Amino acid sequence: MLTPQQLTEAVETLYPALDELNQWITMDMVRRFMARLGRGEDAVLSGTDRWQTEVYQAAGGHLDELKKQLQTFTKQTDADIASIFEDAAVKAWAADCAVYAAAGREVKPLALSDRTMKILEDAYTRTQGEAHNFTRSTASASQKRLFKVLDESYFKVITGAQSYSAAVQEGVDELVKHQTRVVYPTGHTDTLETAVLRAVRTGVSQATGNMSLQSMIDHDWDLIRVSAHRGARYGDGGQNPGNHYWWQGKLYSRTGRTPGYPLFIPSTGFGTGEGLGGYNCRHSFGPGDPNHNPYEHFDEEENRRVYDLTQKQRAKEARIRREKLEVAGYREAARNAPDGELRAALEKKALGAENRVKKHSQQYEQFCRDNDLKPLNDRLYVARRSQAAAPKAARMQATTPQAVFSSMRGSGGDAGEPGKVVHHYLGKVDLADTGQIEALKNMFCEKYASSPVENMMVITKDGEVHFMTDNNPKGVDCSYLGDKLKESYNIHTHPPDSTQFTFSTDVDMPNFFEDGSAVMEAVDYKYRYRFERTEALANLTFEQWDEVRSDVKERALQYMAERGMGFEDVEENELHVIIEETCKQLGISGYSRWEEHK
Repeated sequence: MLTPQQLTEAVETLYPALDELNQWITMDMVRRFMARLGRGEDAVLSGTDRWQTEVYQAAGGHLDELKKQLQTFTKQTDADIASIFEDAAVKAWAADCAVYAAAGREVKPLALSDRTMKILEDAYTRTQGEAHNFTRSTASASQKRLFKVLDESYFKVITGAQSYSAAVQEGVDELVKHQTRVVYPTGHTDTLETAVLRAVRTGVSQATGNMSLQSMIDHDWDLIRVSAHRGARYGDGGQNPGNHYWWQGKLYSRTGRTPGYPLFIPSTGFGTGEGLGGYNCRHSFGPGDPNHNPYEHFDEEENRRVYDLTQKQRAKEARIRREKLEVAGYREAARNAPDGELRAALEKKALGAENRVKKHSQQYEQFCRDNDLKPLNDRLYVARRSQAAAPKAARMQATTPQAVFSSMRGSGGDAGEPGKVVHHYLGKVDLADTGQIEALKNMFCEKYASSPVENMMVITKDGEVHFMTDNNPKGVDCSYLGDKLKESYNIHTHPPDSTQFTFSTDVDMPNFFEDGSAVMEAVDYKYRYRFERTEALANLTFEQWDEVRSDVKERALQYMAERGMGFEDVEENELHVIIEETCKQLGISGYSRWEEHK
């Protein structure tokens, strides 16, 4: 079973390539439009036959170049889609096998499960084919669109319906404000971005779902637990597959042999477009039992409120992405304008689009803050996607669920070698009982501070206490807790042979920013360190924090000297000073370190 967050983020790596392709298409059409129509009014009025010849040359050249561009795009996205499916498969397999192992069932290595691997391969091939079909249809549609805009602008000028300058500007408006669309057999249309992302996300959901079903058949497991998340779509509000809020988080019977539980497929609509695993669905499922439900109950009105807010958030993001394309398109048109007056008019349009991007970006950030929504900067700014999964080499060589390493906390560097995975739910504590909480923390530190492997304890915002270890000297994976990490207190260990005497900036820090922990602590044989999510930190992205850290690192010895430290202090204090100085420069007061064992 994948968490809703994992499914949401599954397609993030595709955004840079899609944005690059959309921008290339827009700018190439604008260049060719300006080359034909932007040479001045006399050139436009040179004769219909000559004009048609030039239009065919422009559109044909655009198609030829676009086909070349699409070859590069599909090669890149094929690799990205393969990576997405690999990541999803190993995470879902590991989560399901943890349930089987806890019940005393023997688990088969993923690479040795022929039926499961065939399901994964078929889903990947099908999704890859859909993406290829979308890009091929985009090439033809883009050529036809350039034909249409050139001809319409030309006839507006020669018939006197519009001035030359107005016709050129209106033609550029059409090219930069509307993306070329994919046309489905039903006649429905979508942008290329929407079509590809929906196909990949749906493909991942269906692949991991069918893998889970096959695994349950192999283990003769009947009860199925469906995931849950705030903001689930509610459809018409009725008790039907289209109302995801209604069926999420519950137990179902796969075969009907367990009394008291409804049948899985009829209840959830798994395998249909509107139901579980359907279009853009973020739910997943896996083996379950009545005694463990990691998904809290969500209030119906609160769910409806969050769903409506996230829909508004996505609409705002889409608008900003469109406006950024407009800026690029208008700038390209202005660069190719033949006279100063037309160039000035197009530059004015570019400036207006830039101002709209700035205004709407500020409104978007405020909207997210006002409604406690996480800004999706990776989608909005085409930033790099930070993967919590293992390096590709580890994914390709993994033969058991335990061999899949997805570090969420660790001492940094390489991923290490995981051993036996241990997940223990220790019960609940009263969060108001600070004495009991401190006793738990102290007991953890005393027992595990000098452990040769990493260990971790999590106290959720609801008081649940969880202990975990992968028996790995370089990291511990807590991702199975999903949304329970948000607003949690957690503490982990850094073993004597790998500790950097503070948080790792390549594992601990990015995951702390990502998972929403309220407090992250770590302990080694000498020090204990703490990072609190203060208000200043809540309004900061990891990329912003890490950019400052990178600058600070270049002058680390200088900052150490200012603190009265020398070369002999580098091993224990260099990274500590880097983090401390980074926080100081950003006005963050949440970081501290003290000696735990003197």
